[in-house]
Amino acid sequence: MLKTVLIAFTCLVSVSILADETNGNPAEIYHDFCSVCHGDSGKGAVWAQSGLDPLPVDFTDPQVWIKLKNRDRMVRAVTYGIPQTAMAGWGNRLSEQDIGLVVDFVRDAFMNLSLIPDYETAEESTETAMDMNTDADGHQHDAHGADDLNKPFENGLDGDLFAGEKLYGSNCVECHGTQGDGKGPRAYFVFPKPRNFHDPAPRATYSRSHLFNATAKGVLGTEMPAWDKVFTDQQLADVSEYIFETFIAARNPLAAVAHDGHSDAATPDGHAPDAHAGDSH
Repeated sequence: MLKTVLIAFTCLVSVSILADETNGNPAEIYHDFCSVCHGDSGKGAVWAQSGLDPLPVDFTDPQVWIKLKNRDRMVRAVTYGIPQTAMAGWGNRLSEQDIGLVVDFVRDAFMNLSLIPDYETAEESTETAMDMNTDADGHQHDAHGADDLNKPFENGLDGDLFAGEKLYGSNCVECHGTQGDGKGPRAYFVFPKPRNFHDPAPRATYSRSHLFNATAKGVLGTEMPAWDKVFTDQQLADVSEYIFETFIAARNPLAAVAHDGHSDAATPDGHAPDAHAGDSH
């Protein structure tokens, strides 16, 4: 893991000085910012095969085409990065125009999307995503943009922030940590690592609805279980509300918090506002 981090950091340093030298040329942007990991052919650089875990995406793989058939999904991956991988977010180095150009270059140069069923429908979709995690039921984690960040619980439930804090403390802290940074006591022994809610991707995209569904159904290929076997729908809403207000809304001005008549997000130290000060909630 340390080797991966050091290699990724070296790559970031080596390409960061090139941000102003691409002149809007998509091939140059790809060469300067992407090819170091993804390779000139889009299959993945040779060194990355042994130096990175997980491996960079192979854009020539038809299975990847299916996952990435939606353009917006790729744009957000380039913008925000993919947590717990070497894929950095380039939104602070590249303009929105350049990100769009390099995404289109990848799609045109390496991906034969015309072979993918429902490709035209996918292109018209508003779905967005920032990682490659797709559950067996088709749910794509991080597949939510800022436009629906404030989407309420789909089942009409109203989460209780303070009940959620108790549930989080007794069930989630061991992996996700008291600060929501994925550094709980068990995190050292877990791979892939527990979700760090401080990462840009979750902070920009995790709505209450998404948190509810991910908590209820779990995350395939990780140690995140399906809590709908343990929690009631109300409890799922409660713990999702706590995570949203404490770790998402507290760090994202786009997130609206309106809990029980007040609009104060939970504090960044991991405690609900006034949760221990005789609040009557």
